[in-house]
Amino acid sequence: MIRCTAGFPAAFVTAAVMLMSFCMHPVPVLAHAIVIDSYPADGATLSQPPAQVILRFNAKIIHSLAVLDLVSDEGKRFTLPAPRDKHATATFPDRLVIPLPRLKQGSYTLRYKVLATDGHATLGILHFRIR
Repeated sequence: MIRCTAGFPAAFVTAAVMLMSFCMHPVPVLAHAIVIDSYPADGATLSQPPAQVILRFNAKIIHSLAVLDLVSDEGKRFTLPAPRDKHATATFPDRLVIPLPRLKQGSYTLRYKVLATDGHATLGILHFRIR
């Protein structure tokens, strides 16, 4: 068996050097798509019902696989279709523009699930109120 001068087997020293080299040059970690901006903002109180919700993520998303669900404080549920506008999705691959039905006064919770192009799914919630 080959030993280095410190008494460790050569394979151990090689593995330790490789591990240290890997740690010194970290590989970027793939992450979930995170909302970095939205309209309305989470927790916003609006004087007029919004015509749409816009979610801007920190990564490109697969628009056609988005799952969207809007629930009012009265329990009324609106299942919203995934955005299908190819021009909008090509122009803004990091945004979801979600048309809304006509909404009344009250509080609303938008639940969304999106898939980033790196394959990671993200679940999220956006709350807003119309007075």
